[in-house]
Amino acid sequence: MSTRWARFARGWIAAVVSVFVALCSHLLAGGDSPGLPGILLCLAFAGMICIALSGRALSTPRLTIAVGASQFLFHGVFGMLGAAPMSISGGHMDMNPQLTMSAQPMLSPLPLAAADSGMAMPGWMWFAHAVAAVITVLALRFGERAFWQLLALASPLLRMLLALARPVRVSTPPASVPAADAMLPPRLVVLSTHRHRGPPALAAL
Repeated sequence: MSTRWARFARGWIAAVVSVFVALCSHLLAGGDSPGLPGILLCLAFAGMICIALSGRALSTPRLTIAVGASQFLFHGVFGMLGAAPMSISGGHMDMNPQLTMSAQPMLSPLPLAAADSGMAMPGWMWFAHAVAAVITVLALRFGERAFWQLLALASPLLRMLLALARPVRVSTPPASVPAADAMLPPRLVVLSTHRHRGPPALAAL
């Protein structure tokens, strides 16, 4: 599995597993849910990181770096996107001939505090993401090896099934010639008994 498409597939598999395990650990540790847009954003960044770090051979250091970076990114994005959205109040338009518009946005301090708390990882959150990283590395490391071992064991059975599924060419019998069109030699033609019938030779004398 050393082609470009293999690296692409390995990187995306690592990204999907990392996002799933990180999301589960983040929610179990008491973090806020980022929603579907946040999950897709994390998946996009994790996919790029994992594809860039996936070498031609599956190495544990590169896989650990990719998973660790993904976990740190996940926590930051989950913490920022899981906070309450910013509330903007105020703003009015003066309907005068000069069309002047004034706005006074009021930003609540709650989202900023939530974002700061999302970026600052307490000890239990560090532990949760560390456990998620270890689970992800073990799953990707031994999961791929187990997959290729099972594929090697099942390859004879797959080849046999493919051989049985091949289409068999059916030979068509030769076209039969009608009896009326068959040409028989003269000696094989059965002559009628009435063809040369006549009076007996003695009676003619």
